[in-house]
Amino acid sequence: MVAVSGIKVTVSGLENIEKNRAYFIAANHQGATDIILALAYLPVFFRFAIKKELFKIPIFGWYLKKAGYFSVDRKIILSAFKLIQTIKDITKDGDSVLVFPEGTRSVDGTLGEFKRGSLLAAKGTIPVVPVTISGSYNLMPKGTWYIHKHPVTLTIGKPISISEQDDYTAKVTEVHDSIASML
Repeated sequence: MVAVSGIKVTVSGLENIEKNRAYFIAANHQGATDIILALAYLPVFFRFAIKKELFKIPIFGWYLKKAGYFSVDRKIILSAFKLIQTIKDITKDGDSVLVFPEGTRSVDGTLGEFKRGSLLAAKGTIPVVPVTISGSYNLMPKGTWYIHKHPVTLTIGKPISISEQDDYTAKVTEVHDSIASML
């Protein structure tokens, strides 16, 4: 789909990620094409959380379930605890997980604050790989369905571990700052 659209994508930092290892991939979320870009250019298999409403779309929702993606209900606090356990189970099985710690797409293309607890599932488990997707906001801004040709850069940062002993808030800030510095 990316090739057919004629979008020029530049990828850097591939040396920061091993193909046969599980990671907690934390990416900024500028536009509707971010997941497609990540699927096309990140060299590891990963699964990701999708808002539960999308699972109700005929055929698309069926595909999401069959592909192993998992839903999250952003309105129910208990869903967050279930989500953390689901992510830990997935990564224990050797698969990577992609999350957008901002929680939703950017309204103006800038990096937003991370949701509290967005990286909790990585604590004491697997490294967090910061990923920046730059330029995707201009491809398909919120509220539009037309893809505009615009260059995109996908940058993979160095993995960051969050051990049980680390200051979680400081580590989340480190991941946020890493993504911000690559934008």
